[in-house]
Amino acid sequence: MFRFIHTADWHLGHRLRDFPRDVEHRAFLDWLLERCKEHQVDALLIAGDIFDCSNPSAEAQATWYRFLARVIRDLPDIQVVAIAGNHDSAGRLNAPRELLEQLNIRVVGNLVRKDGTQEIDANLLRFTLQDSSGDPAAVVVAIPYLRESDLPRIRPEAEDSSLTTDDQPQVEGTQQDSHQSAPLAEDQEAQGEVPAPKGGHKLVPQPVNRSGQGRGLLSGGIPEESSTPAKPPDQAKDPLIEGVREIYRQVIEMSAEEETAFDGVPGTNHQVSQVDKREVKTQVPQKPGENGRPPAGAGPVPAADHEGVDVARQGPDGRALIAMGHCYAAGTALSELSERKILGGNLHALPADVFGSECTYVALGHLHKAQQVGCREEVRYSGSPIPLSMGEKDYRHQVCLVEMEGARIDRIQELEIPRMVQFHRIPERGVVSKEEALKVLRDLPESGVESLDGQPFLQVDVRLDRPEPGLRAEVDQALENKGYRLIRLGVTYTGDWSMLGEVAKARGLEELDPEEVFRLRWTSQYESEPEEEILSLYRGLVDLAQQEAGS
Repeated sequence: MFRFIHTADWHLGHRLRDFPRDVEHRAFLDWLLERCKEHQVDALLIAGDIFDCSNPSAEAQATWYRFLARVIRDLPDIQVVAIAGNHDSAGRLNAPRELLEQLNIRVVGNLVRKDGTQEIDANLLRFTLQDSSGDPAAVVVAIPYLRESDLPRIRPEAEDSSLTTDDQPQVEGTQQDSHQSAPLAEDQEAQGEVPAPKGGHKLVPQPVNRSGQGRGLLSGGIPEESSTPAKPPDQAKDPLIEGVREIYRQVIEMSAEEETAFDGVPGTNHQVSQVDKREVKTQVPQKPGENGRPPAGAGPVPAADHEGVDVARQGPDGRALIAMGHCYAAGTALSELSERKILGGNLHALPADVFGSECTYVALGHLHKAQQVGCREEVRYSGSPIPLSMGEKDYRHQVCLVEMEGARIDRIQELEIPRMVQFHRIPERGVVSKEEALKVLRDLPESGVESLDGQPFLQVDVRLDRPEPGLRAEVDQALENKGYRLIRLGVTYTGDWSMLGEVAKARGLEELDPEEVFRLRWTSQYESEPEEEILSLYRGLVDLAQQEAGS
C-alpha cells in the first residue's frame, strides 16, 4: 500500500485587506502534519502557490521552513514534492534545492533544460516515490507553472519545414504575470527546431523577451466568480495547449533511467503487475455541525463511499504514474478575485487529456475550489486550505488522501480542513438598503472571539440612492464591541448611468455645460435631481478651479 496527500495553494503570507492570515496558516499546517502522521502517508505533494507573492515576507518564509523542519523531525521517511505556482518565485524556491534534496524534499521551481540544448532535464522533474517498505511504488512527474516561453511551438509536419522560428506567426498573449519574477535559463533563448519524441509535430522554442521573462499561461485578473465551466477549445488549432501537452508527453515518456530516487540513486525499472481495471472510490466527508463544518481542532471527518470510475491507468513501465501541475483546466470554476485565468481567458483552459491517459493520478494546483476535472476523478484540484476571498466562504476546503496498491487506486479520501475563522456577508446575496444593513449589524450577536486573529471576517453590501459620506462611521458604530473584522463595505447606486450616455451621444459632450453634465451624471447614478445645497457646493468648486487655472 502506498499513501500520499495532495494539497496546494497555501498562499503563505496572504493578507485579506489589511488583516494577516498567519495564524490560520499555522493552524492548517499543524492539522496537516497530524493527518500525515495519522494516516502514515509515504509522500506529501504540494501543487504550487506555496507563497502568496514572489517576494514573501520573512514570516511567510519562516512558516514554510518551520513546517518542513517539523515534517523531517516527526516523519523522517516521508517524501515531499513541491512545485512552483504562478504566485511563487521559481528562483526563491530553487535556492535551497540541493540542501532540501538531502532531506527527502524535492522542489521544482521552473522547467530546466540540459546545458546547451533544448532537451528537458528529467532528473529535476521525475522522481521515484517509495512505499513504507522502501520499494519503488510510483513515479511522480512534477511540472511547475509553465510560462509561454517554456513551451515548444507546435506546427503540423505537413507545413513548410523551411520556415524559421521568426517566420512563424507569434501567439498573441496578454500582460505579463506580475507575480512571476524569476528569470528563465539563458539556454532558453536558443532558437531552432527540436525533434518531438512522438506525435508527428515539430517543436519550435518560444523566444524569450529581453528581460529574461516569458508571458505566463495564467494571467489577467478576474472581477467575479465564474459559475460557467470553461469549454475545451479546438485543441488541434491551439499551439499553447499542444505545447503543454508536448511537455507532459516528453517527461512522461523519458526512460526510467533518468528518474531520481529520493535516496539520490537513479530510479530502476521496477515492474508492477499489470492490472485490467482500476477502481477509484471517492470518499467525501459528512458535514456535522453548523454550516457543515467540523469544530476547530477536530480530526478528519468520517467519510462515505461514492461510486468511482473503472479505467486502466499506469506508466509506461507498469508502475503508478502521478503527474503534478499548476494550471487552469477546462470544465472547472474559478473563485472570485483570488485566481488568474489561463492566458487568453477560457480559450486556453487545458483539457484533461493534456495530462495523458497513462497517469494514475493528477495532482493540480491553482483553483481554490476543490474539484475534479471533467469526468476524470483521478484528475483533481485539492483547493486552497483557507478561504482567500469572501467568494470562497462556502467552499469546503480539503486535502486529498490517495491510497494505491500497485498501479491501482484503492481510495481517494477528501479530508476536510477545520475552519478557524468564519466568514459572514450581509446580505448573503445581492444588496440591501442602508437602513436594512444597519439594523442587521446592530442585531448581530457578539462573536465571542477575543483574539483579533480569530475574529470573523465581515462584508457588507448596500444600495444607495444618494451619497452617504458618513456611512462607514455608522457601520463602525453598529459593529462596536461585537468582535467582527470588516473587510469590505460595498456600495451600489440605484441609477443605471443610461441618461448621461444617451444625452452625450445625441448632442455631443462638448456641447454640454459643465453644470448640465454634473446634473446628468448625478441623475444617472442616483435616479434623482441634485439638491440645491449640492449644486451650490459644485458651483463653488468650479469657481475655485477656474481661479486656479487663471492664476
